[in-house]
Amino acid sequence: MKNIAEIEIFEPGIVIFDPVVLNDFVISAGVTSNNLFDCFLNSEEVGGAVTEGVIFPLYQIPEMEYSIFLKGAGQESSLSGAVKRFCYSGIPLKVVSGLIVVADLNALLDWDSEFFLDYRGTCVDSLGNNDYLEVESGLYDLSVSGFRGLKVPFASLGYELEFKPVGQLPKLSNDASTDDWDFSIA
Repeated sequence: MKNIAEIEIFEPGIVIFDPVVLNDFVISAGVTSNNLFDCFLNSEEVGGAVTEGVIFPLYQIPEMEYSIFLKGAGQESSLSGAVKRFCYSGIPLKVVSGLIVVADLNALLDWDSEFFLDYRGTCVDSLGNNDYLEVESGLYDLSVSGFRGLKVPFASLGYELEFKPVGQLPKLSNDASTDDWDFSIA
């Protein structure tokens, strides 16, 4: 099971998604543009992707190298001495393919469904700004914790993801905004 991902950010932000769930959402919403980021920002219907558990963005993240890992990945010594900057929970996320992609914002700025739908086969052709984790299919209450000062096998900066299985997706408050959360750990 792949439980540690490494990415280098070229666009300031990370998105977390199951490529099958995201692609199905794009098709059902009738989105024809490859610039999903613009569609998410400018269409109320399409913008609901976060509350529906389709995708979760972590914005305002400086362009650096990061580890993204499942809770329990690595060894206890990897977290020893690291500083936990935050933990946000109650984030809805759906997984149907057994795969979660973590990518910088380029994934949304130039959506390539063929690349992401066959991600295990095509990830070797990636620029290093995306990677994946294996997560069982299901509905989740996702928690994201940010750390700095991590040790091997992680990069110094990293995000720990905890996928708590739920019967139905958690509800984000109507006035919740990713702008309210500070995901920067640099």
